[in-house]
Amino acid sequence: MAGFSAVLGVATEDISPPVGVRLSGYAGRLFGNIGVLEPLRADALYLSGEGTSILIVALDVIGISPRDDVSLRRILGKELGISPNAVMIACSHTHSGPATQLIRATGEKETGWTREVFARAVRAAKAAQAATRPVLSASVGEASCFAAMNRRTPEPAGGAEPDGSTDTGPMDPACRVLRFFGEDDRPLAALFQYAMHPVSLTRENRLISPDWVGAARTGIEKAWNCPALFLPGCCGDINPRDQKRFVPPLSGEEKRQIHCRRLGENVADTALTAAKDATPLPFPFELGFGASPAPLPLQPLVSPEILEATEDSSRSVLAQRDATLSSRQLAQGQLSWVRACRRMRQGQLFLPSRVSALRIGPVKLIALPGEIFTEIGQQVRGKVPNAWPVGYANGNPGYLFPDSTQDEHGYETEIAFRLYGKQAAGKGTGSALVTASIKAAATAAARWVKSS
Repeated sequence: MAGFSAVLGVATEDISPPVGVRLSGYAGRLFGNIGVLEPLRADALYLSGEGTSILIVALDVIGISPRDDVSLRRILGKELGISPNAVMIACSHTHSGPATQLIRATGEKETGWTREVFARAVRAAKAAQAATRPVLSASVGEASCFAAMNRRTPEPAGGAEPDGSTDTGPMDPACRVLRFFGEDDRPLAALFQYAMHPVSLTRENRLISPDWVGAARTGIEKAWNCPALFLPGCCGDINPRDQKRFVPPLSGEEKRQIHCRRLGENVADTALTAAKDATPLPFPFELGFGASPAPLPLQPLVSPEILEATEDSSRSVLAQRDATLSSRQLAQGQLSWVRACRRMRQGQLFLPSRVSALRIGPVKLIALPGEIFTEIGQQVRGKVPNAWPVGYANGNPGYLFPDSTQDEHGYETEIAFRLYGKQAAGKGTGSALVTASIKAAATAAARWVKSS
């Protein structure tokens, strides 16, 4: 153990925007935030040893565009002197954060504040690299948490308790933790993961917040006395359970905030349980990174007739005096989509994308783009041993769903692509992501930390 030469550094920057900066994630909400319920964070973890270095940046934002992801990773790589492929940027996907990317009907991108978020992320990364300490051991653990459920399937009948036993839809109940220790077994940092949309505060909230992620992070950091970075799972179709099961009848805002806190505390308690039965990582542990292109098949561009019908119906909504704010914003978003589609001569066959992997011992952090359905995450887990499928990484191009849901109705498959881009994900999307995950993980295995 004395010859082990890995070092780790962690740093945090506050990325809470000023009052008035637009929130993102919902139609039907007044755009400007009115204050801060809980600060947002940019967390950076730098891990290095024997010529191989990796960087994880966790941002409390709804997401960033694939183009911004490429740009920020290049800047971070240059500033730290590491490969951009060794950088993972994972967004918590909070719906109570600034509009760091364009999602039609939820408000224009806050370009100026997005630049500030990126500048602070770079600051955090450089501070993490400058504050490294020796890593003497690490451990990984997992436990089941049933705070979430698949939102595309009905609630269990008869008011059943949320233990997961009566659910009919797929979900990943695993809460995963990876901890690093220094001298005297003192915790240096922790990574934790759970797949659940951060939407417990709902569209009525206009206060800045990381949602339940903040309460989970706070509970973990208080228990372990070290920084904790959140890595989202594949929660494109996964929401918190109905709040009536957790919260007494209180006023709306108070009720939402209590629900949010209890969800986070549930996840934190599960993370602490996972750590009790954690497995030590073998030393010297492998440390590596890799990436693979992942061209994602797209459905054809919709017909001119559908565009015309969409335009007519949207203008009809906007002409109604009693139309709700939500319906008006969605109509405006649909019109923006129609204009974008008409500027295209023909649709794309594939969406250029990538999957990357960071390897820390046996653990492979698989960075997947967009709002990944849980079924795809499970498929990645089945093909890549010890994988943590991380959603909202490598940019957020929108919902990516498996073939099993291609012909199903619903917001994710029929509407959301109009808010994010122009064409919906096509058949073969899941298999393309799984194949790229396998290739990225295999490449990551080619580099490692050695004992001297």
